[in-house]
Amino acid sequence: MLAQAQSAPVVLIAEDDPNDLLLLHLAYKRTGLGHLSLRFLPDGQLIIDYIVGRGQYSDREEFPLPSLLVLDLSMPRFDGLQLLDLRDTRRPVIQFPVVVFSGSASDAVHRNATSYDFVTAYFIKSERFDNMPPLLDQIRTEWHCRQKYVNPAPVLPQ
Repeated sequence: MLAQAQSAPVVLIAEDDPNDLLLLHLAYKRTGLGHLSLRFLPDGQLIIDYIVGRGQYSDREEFPLPSLLVLDLSMPRFDGLQLLDLRDTRRPVIQFPVVVFSGSASDAVHRNATSYDFVTAYFIKSERFDNMPPLLDQIRTEWHCRQKYVNPAPVLPQ
């Protein structure tokens, strides 16, 4: 069972609010995304450490790169907008799709966050459980699109 969980595609969730985590977890269980491994981290610095494989996250067998990042913009120690702008030798550190899950309905914040090519969706947080399925539908869509990109159908010789 452990080996199966390690090989499951990873969705990294950057969220520090326990209520939002609970809603995400409950919605995840009800939407048939059990083939994905959700990993929750509560602050921006831990997200960076995970993505770059630093410190406790250096073992890529145990902590593989995520297929998708669900990102809260208001994170302790390193906020989501800073994370989106993080660069390594002038190249963005993030090389996979990001779905923003934010408490901000500000047009300026929305425009800033979605200006990055790898940000594929922006959801405004809600305290209601019934608003979670659209977010998880987006996660499912991103995963299926990613699989087609990473594992394209083979081209048969003619």
